[in-house]
Amino acid sequence: SNDLELRIPILEGSNTICVDSTANNCVDSLRGISLPHSHPDVSCDTQVWDLDECNIIEGSQDHDFGICENSDDFPRCDLKFSQGLGLNEPCGEQTESEEHFAYIGFFPTSDCSGDPYAVSPIFTGEAQICPEEGETTCLGSLSGITQAPDCGDIRINQELEDGTGIRQTFLDNSFADAPYNFCLPSVLGTVTGCSFMFVPKSTPFSISGGNEIPDDSRFVTFLNYFTDSCSNDLE
Repeated sequence: SNDLELRIPILEGSNTICVDSTANNCVDSLRGISLPHSHPDVSCDTQVWDLDECNIIEGSQDHDFGICENSDDFPRCDLKFSQGLGLNEPCGEQTESEEHFAYIGFFPTSDCSGDPYAVSPIFTGEAQICPEEGETTCLGSLSGITQAPDCGDIRINQELEDGTGIRQTFLDNSFADAPYNFCLPSVLGTVTGCSFMFVPKSTPFSISGGNEIPDDSRFVTFLNYFTDSCSNDLE
């Protein structure tokens, strides 16, 4: 199994993917996924996605499952599409980021068991991850990542001084601390149906392939990003 840097579910229809346009490496550019879309450094691209048997259609491009590709959006990122949750094609080398210190994973299970449906690197500073409104499942809520909402749910992230977890400070100056490797229930988050967990950068998430393919009829693929090569940690 490989370690994740970023993992997002893609549903059929329009999906918007945003990049930090000031970054010159993979993991820093992925910060665009969680920055507010009004941020001056964010650049977004919207494409219509569909699935034709085993062909993934992104706008005018076709993709295959399990093939390591260079990302058109994120510099120095390679990506791989997966129909199920397993990642079996190795391909390279990791580039370190100086700014990201943790990852967040979103799970459809109450105890964060199995493979995460979405993973994102956590950076020091402001961020937001907006759920899709009106959805009742974890997968459906996570489609908000690619639907370009700007929900105003901005948090300022920082690692705790003792390195055991993360502090998120909200716009009203209140804050919440979360320890690493502790499953937080969906009622404590904003993404309906998803439990979530923070892990330190040194132990990123990996994909075991033990889960079933999501049964949402709109589901097309998971989009998995890696630094430089698909045998490196998942960003």
